[in-house]
Amino acid sequence: MLNIAKNITIGAGVIVIAGASAYFIAKPMLVKKCEPVLQENIKNT
Repeated sequence: MLNIAKNITIGAGVIVIAGASAYFIAKPMLVKKCEPVLQENIKNT
């Protein structure tokens, strides 16, 4: 029982770390794509 809980905790940790690194990799790409759009929106307001 304890072993299963340990595996779930490790699995959750791995998912969190993978998600965080994916977020940090994807965020600059998203910012680059969205930046011209945001600046257009700022000009229009």
